Amino acid sequence: MRRSTKGLAASAVIVSGLGIGLLQGQATGSPDDEVRGVSGPVSVDVSRAQAQATEEYWTPQRRANATPMEAGYVVDEEDLGKSPQATSAPESPPGYSSSSRGMGKAETAKAVKVSQGDSVDPATIAEPQHGTKPSDPLNGSYGPFQRWSLRGTYNAYPARTVGKLFFTLNGGSFVCSASTYGQNTVVTAGHCMSDGTATFATSMQFCPAYLGTGTNPAYGCWSWTGGTTSFQWHNNGDPDYDYARLNFGNGGVCGCPVGNAVGWLGVGWNWGTSQPDMSLGYPQAAPFAGNRLIQTASTDWYTHDFEGGGQISKVMGNDMTGGSSGGPWVLGWNHANAEIADTDGSNNTDPAGTFVNGVNSHKRCSVACFTPPTSTQGTFWQEMTSPPFEDTADINDVRAVLGL
Repeated sequence: MRRSTKGLAASAVIVSGLGIGLLQGQATGSPDDEVRGVSGPVSVDVSRAQAQATEEYWTPQRRANATPMEAGYVVDEEDLGKSPQATSAPESPPGYSSSSRGMGKAETAKAVKVSQGDSVDPATIAEPQHGTKPSDPLNGSYGPFQRWSLRGTYNAYPARTVGKLFFTLNGGSFVCSASTYGQNTVVTAGHCMSDGTATFATSMQFCPAYLGTGTNPAYGCWSWTGGTTSFQWHNNGDPDYDYARLNFGNGGVCGCPVGNAVGWLGVGWNWGTSQPDMSLGYPQAAPFAGNRLIQTASTDWYTHDFEGGGQISKVMGNDMTGGSSGGPWVLGWNHANAEIADTDGSNNTDPAGTFVNGVNSHKRCSVACFTPPTSTQGTFWQEMTSPPFEDTADINDVRAVLGL
């Protein structure tokens, strides 16, 4: 990950990624991986032998011992203060790709057209008020939020679409969070696929509806066949582009696509930067233990351009820690059955589905970024950032990376 030399001064603020990337024309992943990409999104294909090795590598003990990687990113406080406040209005009409509850173990999921997306009339989108960007990120003020452990069965839709993502990187074994958004595709943070200095992760395995006791016996796990992240994240460690798509073949208990087994969430874009979201993930760094799916409800509170130029990240109140990286920010959280129509007819308060509108990306800390706080010591940052989910002229925007 790129680090600013002036960020090494005592006044520096450090952005800490919660999980854990490829120089142009250079492959640094497994020798069995085929790497593609120039200035647009960067992709890697995994061989059949590598996929088989992934299944053999991830034993129950290795999954239990996987570490939530804390990746530091230095930002000068002076630059932090100069960062422009983004407007909350999207550049073009909001849209989304469709979701699915899954079609069962032995059936084929119905194909969904996502190349153009389903547009939503922007006149129906009322923009909530932004919060105030804190002048001192150590003390806030942060966006208000509520956090709780998921109640009820993890096997119900849409909760079962979220799971743990295991991978190896730079000699270590790590864990992030992720969610399905297609029959064979999963969305997560870029730093869960790449270290931001041109090195891809390897041995990636997704286990949906992960239980406190381990993998869910109803579903099992899937090994990746490849993936894509943004050029800016993979080569430069730019948090404003910290998202990734992972591809999976048949697997799990059913021997079928992961979307057939658990369904998938839709993906929303251009919904503005001050929408109410539900953030989900499996935080594992203290004080969490990684044994529960955690939900945090908050509003996108302010925006911040960490790298200057290009995209601008959004920030919500959220105190989840390492292990939650890559978990989805969801617009709507619909029941598996038909919902009661929203009383005001507004897509802002009821966005007509369950859409991924961001991912748990990075957190800021002042000291000891590589040492997670304990239950009694350390600084807990009460915020979480996500790169924007927008459809723009940027060839590395979220729709380009996710293939929508």
